[in-house]
Amino acid sequence: MKRSAYTLIELMMATAISLVLLLGVIEMFRSVAGMMHDTRSTLNMSANLEHTAAILRQDLALIPKSLAEKPSKITNGEDVSDMDGYLEIIDGNPVPNPYKEDETVGDVDDIIAFTTKPNVEFPFRGLRQGQVIERSQAEIIWFMRGTTLFRRIRLIDDQHVADSGIFSPAELAVRNNRYGHYGSSPHTVYNPHIEDKPNEQTAVDANYWLRLPTLEETLHDNWHADATWTATYTPLPTVPVDLWETRFPGQGLDGKSGSLAAFVQEPRHPRTGEDVILTNVIAFDIKVWDADKKQYTDFHNIPADEPVKSLVNVFDSWSKNHKNAADQVILPPYTGALTGIQITIRCFDPQSRHVKQVTVVHSFE
Repeated sequence: MKRSAYTLIELMMATAISLVLLLGVIEMFRSVAGMMHDTRSTLNMSANLEHTAAILRQDLALIPKSLAEKPSKITNGEDVSDMDGYLEIIDGNPVPNPYKEDETVGDVDDIIAFTTKPNVEFPFRGLRQGQVIERSQAEIIWFMRGTTLFRRIRLIDDQHVADSGIFSPAELAVRNNRYGHYGSSPHTVYNPHIEDKPNEQTAVDANYWLRLPTLEETLHDNWHADATWTATYTPLPTVPVDLWETRFPGQGLDGKSGSLAAFVQEPRHPRTGEDVILTNVIAFDIKVWDADKKQYTDFHNIPADEPVKSLVNVFDSWSKNHKNAADQVILPPYTGALTGIQITIRCFDPQSRHVKQVTVVHSFE
């Protein structure tokens, strides 16, 4: 007997099969959309990283070569000038390091700071008492706080007219005048490196992981560079910290910018974030060329030519005017010239969980 229609059971089975197929197609599109979103996010991370590396290369190219050779010339008794400013590499190496439990995390406490050669064609611009001013030279500082990489720029009195509040290159050759150094404005309540403490190389200041002040902090109306500026900050615990989940070190920091919450004003200052160059960074590792080993290595791995009495783990272009409390000239604790720098930046994408890094190499030879 010929049937003229499907039975109810057949219709229900067909509907069920159709729904299963439809759910499969929906899940496939969802998976493809997720992969596309992850890929787009990873590509965006890669583009930001490459852009940061390009800016870093441009900055390093502006460092006067004379600064890399200056310590060796001072040690050899040659007459040197402070007119080129300074170059300082701080190889952070605290013990214990709460980040080292994660092998994906590299050095996040290294700092490089320097003054630039005159760049008349592309001058640096900044605000001075509400007015935009230009200078051919600047002091540039790269440092990290948590997983944010900062690039701070301060204009230099390149015209040598005693511009109030702006240092000349020769003045910046003296460490106390540099950004974030004790005695400067703004400064940290400690030097960003362990100085004049040869027996305390593993000592870590309670505020160590803050590294240097952010632009947002120094722009606050109540900013003050004394020992109370970190009063609301609670340092990292001694237990391992996951930088993939913890953006900024310790309590008392603003969750968005990483600035000390006490120096975050509402509404936000219009220039907040100008010094942020890259986020989600889990390594900013600075190495120097070791001629003996024929490789780049951390500065603290290079033995000094004489017992290090100051500037532990730091390369400093030095000044002939560096003196101790007895007004005696202090010679550099290293005699060789700095021939090359290698800086590795590693970042991660929170969406895809992918990691990418780039390495920038600069030679002074």
